[in-house]
Amino acid sequence: DFLGDILEKITYCINDGNNMDAMSCLYMKPIENGNIEVCGLNGHQFAMEKFNNEDLSRYLPSEGILIQKQYINDIKKWLVDDEIEINFSDKRMFIRTLDSREMISFPKTVLEYPDYSTFLSKIYEKEVNTLIFDKEEAIDALNRIIIFNTGNERCTYFKLSEKEAILTAQGQEIGSASESIDVEYKGTIENIAFPTKNLIDVLNHFSSKKIELIMTGIEGPCGIRGAEDMQYIVIIMPMKIVDNIYYSEQMDD
Repeated sequence: DFLGDILEKITYCINDGNNMDAMSCLYMKPIENGNIEVCGLNGHQFAMEKFNNEDLSRYLPSEGILIQKQYINDIKKWLVDDEIEINFSDKRMFIRTLDSREMISFPKTVLEYPDYSTFLSKIYEKEVNTLIFDKEEAIDALNRIIIFNTGNERCTYFKLSEKEAILTAQGQEIGSASESIDVEYKGTIENIAFPTKNLIDVLNHFSSKKIELIMTGIEGPCGIRGAEDMQYIVIIMPMKIVDNIYYSEQMDD
């Protein structure tokens, strides 16, 4: 169940399709002191969960491993509630139950994963803008707003002040919506926009009641984290706003 929870938090940020590039893979990499990073990246969203397992960390190659998303979905269906064993050969990864009655294996992918440290480091800089709000209140507001999103205008526009965020959306043919939520805001950004569906999806993967957005700029990477999800972080890209036309900005590798 622990592995299944990690996969659930990462898989939705992995690129769909079987185009055999690194963004269609889950990345698992050992770091210091027996810790492991598990990452997913699709060009406009990034998710990373850290956990500690010294045994697994010793088995993982120092450069990490890549697993195609199609195999991750198979693992999630196969996983049982009991403990499992994991092992690796040069070309494959193996998972089996402790009684050895069931096993699943799949090939490792040999590709170079993008260097995510560049955009990840930006959210830890001093000059950032922080926005804290209640997760459920925000999700309820976004679920009402998304009704007014269209194919061309699929974002929610945030107008920020110290204690309030006004969320708006406008569809050219179906009308507009405006919601207000209580926030704690420190920063200089007055207006920013996010893709509504993506933001709802991200928030639903957090257990924390309070969510913090760390904004590096109106077009820069935005980190999302929660106090009860200490080892989990998601980065989402804001929507660039040009003459009321919204489009997604990709992360720099």
